[in-house]
Amino acid sequence: MKHFLQKVVYVIPLTLILLGTTSVHAQSPQMPQQYQQPIPGIKQVKLSDPQKAELAKLHKQMIKDKTKIIEKYVSYGILSKAQGQMIIAHMERRYEKLEQNGFLPTGPHHGQMHHSWNEQAR
Repeated sequence: MKHFLQKVVYVIPLTLILLGTTSVHAQSPQMPQQYQQPIPGIKQVKLSDPQKAELAKLHKQMIKDKTKIIEKYVSYGILSKAQGQMIIAHMERRYEKLEQNGFLPTGPHHGQMHHSWNEQAR
């Protein structure tokens, strides 16, 4: 039973982070061309300002809710304070990239693990 609980303590936060985040990359000259391609099956449209505002509001609320969850994990001792700060900063950076791209999803995920907070913050 103790072994099972130890697994749960590590699996739940990682699952929430992996399932609850959306990877979006802004198109920039620094990115390889292969990552600037549209996602197959997703229409590339120009969103109106009201549509962008609605998406911005929803994304900001999602970040606010996820921040509360991360803060709870920190307060329960599951994540260190540094880990929590890194995760929150990462969510905010991804929001900025999404905003720069007009709230449109772009390019395939490049396969790198973005969870360097797990190694750096310990």
